[in-house]
Amino acid sequence: MITSLPRVTPPTQPPLDVTPSPVPISRPRLLALDAFRGFVMLLMLVVNSSTHQSFHWQFQHRGWNAGDKGASLCDMVFPWFLFAVGCAIPFSMGGGRGAGKSAFEKVWEAFKRALLIYALGALITAARRGEVTFFLWDILPIIAWGYFLGVVLSLTPRWAQAGFVVAVLVAKWAMLTKINYPGEGMVLWEEKRHLDEWVKSNYLSIRGGPLWFVGGWFGGLTQLLPATCCVVMGMWAASVIRAQSLAPFLRAMWLIAAGLIALLLAYVWERDLAFSKDFFTSSYVLLASGSGAVVLGLFYLFLDVAARPSPTSALARAGSLLAPVWLCGMWTVVCFGTQFMAGTFGLDRATIEPWAAGMVGFGLAGLAAALLAPAEFAGPVRCVGWFCSVPGRNAILLYVGAEITWRIVLMGWKMPFHDGSMQTIGPALKGFVRDGWNFWGVSMLRWPGLGQAAADWAFTIAYTLVWWRICYSLYKRDLYFKV
Repeated sequence: MITSLPRVTPPTQPPLDVTPSPVPISRPRLLALDAFRGFVMLLMLVVNSSTHQSFHWQFQHRGWNAGDKGASLCDMVFPWFLFAVGCAIPFSMGGGRGAGKSAFEKVWEAFKRALLIYALGALITAARRGEVTFFLWDILPIIAWGYFLGVVLSLTPRWAQAGFVVAVLVAKWAMLTKINYPGEGMVLWEEKRHLDEWVKSNYLSIRGGPLWFVGGWFGGLTQLLPATCCVVMGMWAASVIRAQSLAPFLRAMWLIAAGLIALLLAYVWERDLAFSKDFFTSSYVLLASGSGAVVLGLFYLFLDVAARPSPTSALARAGSLLAPVWLCGMWTVVCFGTQFMAGTFGLDRATIEPWAAGMVGFGLAGLAAALLAPAEFAGPVRCVGWFCSVPGRNAILLYVGAEITWRIVLMGWKMPFHDGSMQTIGPALKGFVRDGWNFWGVSMLRWPGLGQAAADWAFTIAYTLVWWRICYSLYKRDLYFKV
């Protein structure tokens, strides 16, 4: 008997999902941090190539200053870069090189990166001294291990970070102003004799101190730990910018307000503990971190928060041409405002020549920013911010390249001078502008000398703009050197 089989119904296929998978949205790059970092690098180029006699005192390290110590704009370069390093840590560890990694892996990555930066510092030291040493602490070594300690502290609770900063700053203050110098029975703070140096020489020295393997190789507690406080406060500034609970405008305002509070505390503390880059005093750390927060907040307000003009806005593009005027105005405030506040206002030649030469430099920088800035950076302040951001994207390459070429090429190689002698390239180029020379030996085709101030500023302006142009070429090709 033939029986009919039940009809088999084919399984129902689920409908084909044609919805495209979401594309991960990358967080836009923080332009303010690039601009702040680049501003610091441009300031570094000006400071490193300046001559004291021809430049405003703000471009000179205050140093010991006959015991008065103090801080200038020049003294802000190093701690501001440390502050920028700290600002980058939450972004890199949260969504960049540290994304998806455990705490141990983040620390290990930071350690390897610190070693590489430390090695670059040793390379610069070799260019300066003509010998390789891994125990001479300078800018990059402190940045390297300040960054490493910053990453380690970023993995701790906020109260632990605050405790670290307070403990280091209070200890530094006590060492310099409250604890007696051994064998003297009183507090001693001279240029070469102070408790800070005594601890470093007797306990952290590479030449036999019992803790050299901790303090000597890591640069000593006297510089590295206060420097790390700048890194930590940079991390706090980044946390304000990353605060999603606040509107972007309020983030900028909170950041600027926090910076102003730190500045107020710095000037209050300065009454008992002077600002000093050489000693990395606690008041100096607050001064640098507070001013860095204000500058970063202003960049963030104008570059990342403010509405961007339409690329076709002729008014906004025309407004960019005011950039040279705006920069020269800021330069005038720096030159004469500080003198007026100090009660030494005057219009003698020593004041007018550096001011006039600086006007040329800042005017050229503003003009370059106005003409080269992309359309979305139209406006006098925004195009200047973009101008600063270009070297900010290749800060390590710029620093290492500028330091090595300065020591080896400009201050090492020699060329014939107009008096028949051989001089190093840097001073010789200044001498040609200062004294003048005859083209092809023809006296009728003589370049007139412009004097010392003009020669110094012309060299500094050219040196700075050449390096900016190198960074701009890399920027146009999307080439960025990272370690």
